[in-house]
Amino acid sequence: MGYGFTVACPRAASALMVCIIVACTTAGSASGKAGAGENYTADIVIVGAGSSGLSAGVEAARKGARVILLEKGGFAGGIGAFGAGIGAVESSFQKSAGIKFNKDEIYRHMLGYTNAVVYAPLLRRIVNFSGETVDWLKSQFGWDIQLVSPNIWGEEVYDTYHLIYPYGPERFGPVVADIEKNGGKLFLETEGKRLIMENGKPVGVIAEKKDGTQVTVRAGAVILATGGAISNKDMLIQGTGHADYIQMIPSLSDGAGIRMAIEAGAAITNELFVEISEIGMTPGAAPEPKFHINLLSVAALLHVNSNGVRYFNEGLYREQPLNQGGAAVASNGIYYVIFDQKTVDTLAAGGLKELLPPGEREKQSKQLERLSFYGSTSGVPPMFAGAAYPLDALVREMEFGREHGYVWKADSIEKLIQVTGLSGLTATVERYRQLTAAKNDIDLLKRDIYLTDIATGPFYAVKFMPAGFNTLGGVKVNENLQALSAENQPIPGLYVVGVDGGSMFHKPYYDICGTTMMYAFNSGRIAGVEASKYLGL
Repeated sequence: MGYGFTVACPRAASALMVCIIVACTTAGSASGKAGAGENYTADIVIVGAGSSGLSAGVEAARKGARVILLEKGGFAGGIGAFGAGIGAVESSFQKSAGIKFNKDEIYRHMLGYTNAVVYAPLLRRIVNFSGETVDWLKSQFGWDIQLVSPNIWGEEVYDTYHLIYPYGPERFGPVVADIEKNGGKLFLETEGKRLIMENGKPVGVIAEKKDGTQVTVRAGAVILATGGAISNKDMLIQGTGHADYIQMIPSLSDGAGIRMAIEAGAAITNELFVEISEIGMTPGAAPEPKFHINLLSVAALLHVNSNGVRYFNEGLYREQPLNQGGAAVASNGIYYVIFDQKTVDTLAAGGLKELLPPGEREKQSKQLERLSFYGSTSGVPPMFAGAAYPLDALVREMEFGREHGYVWKADSIEKLIQVTGLSGLTATVERYRQLTAAKNDIDLLKRDIYLTDIATGPFYAVKFMPAGFNTLGGVKVNENLQALSAENQPIPGLYVVGVDGGSMFHKPYYDICGTTMMYAFNSGRIAGVEASKYLGL
């Protein structure tokens, strides 16, 4: 189906992508100058061209829908361009590896993990579709997919994680090309602002180009795919209690899709939370560091809050960083890791494994090697690249941190309190020493293998912030990705995909690796098909 557009309006694209030429008709001037309004018509307009938006665009365009995608950023893919892997069940890769768990088992596990508060028909549909989608990415777009087995976080976890190569926006080049081949159009640096509503349903989107030009797209259906709200401090404070997060991947996602859906009458789920990274981040980093200082956050050392009080079992962030450990860190906000000179010397000379007893050291070495491998090749944040080795840059990075105000050193705990303001630290360290000496954390039940003494001065405090990928939770949707009202009625023609939608997730994050990208691609594909059906295509 053709667009019938008459005037070519070129738009600059990312250096990593070919220039995309958008055919258009304009209202008033067709010059493309600032202030010149532009009008378009389409069957489906998609706000956001990340993993979910592009997947929706592919499916809708293949169904014959006239598709326009509006992307705020300068390249297609969003943070999905930098996502390491996608979760799936019963993919061809898992079958070839002889993996036996099936869709029923994973669905039952995930539903139970959320205490069944997510929308079960949606979860079931995503799980059922997930294996086919991984194969689709490989066969249709030539993506290099590699199953991680055994899983990065240990053999007890399901092997659902499929790494994606190449890493970066170029991975989406074939996806954009497929949309364009089927008549779809992509506008870069064009921000969706608000929905056009008539008779209780969306009939288009008002957007704005980087130069200020207003863009009006009239369409029969709208798909919102703007990537959550990690860049919106007010929404973070309202949803999580604070905004003290560091973005692991810089994001333009400011909650626009969630806001637009609410304005259209959609309801939101009970919570919005941040998908926490597997590792904490200091507020600053040395130029070209090895990131050894960041590994202190996952070494199961003593963590305290801004009052100097221990607030959770630190071993959880070592063993379950994406779910229970990450949830605890996120709920607290800014935190401090406390340790002594002996710990520094041990880490610098031998690495994380040297903090463990001999038997456990050998047991965890393989996992640390896996973390190092995937940290250097993609799969986990690059800060893990040194996890299996001596932290030979730790002292230099800590000195830099002292110069820049996020590392403190003192001859005694009392003096450490004076420079950090962590008022409760004396009692906390004294109690922690008792637990360590007894090799029994009767307070918070950390495994005794992670009880590292704080006895040999000088003593140190390092400030960390929870690092996040994006937000989870948002607009209520059904299994067709239709936005729902407070009465659970679908809003005709309005679909919400990816992390703008909230019915798939519940805090904490699943212990199924790759769930966010699994949801992004599958929700997008489903919405593209369902929106096309809604239009009779």
